[in-house]
Amino acid sequence: MPHIRRTTHIMMFAHRNSFDFHFFNAR
Repeated sequence: MPHIRRTTHIMMFAHRNSFDFHFFNAR
């Protein structure tokens, strides 16, 4: 299902963004 795939992509992107933000904040 493309919807599930799209959701996964958004979730992965959000996770990466959150990780970068946490790393930047930690520094």
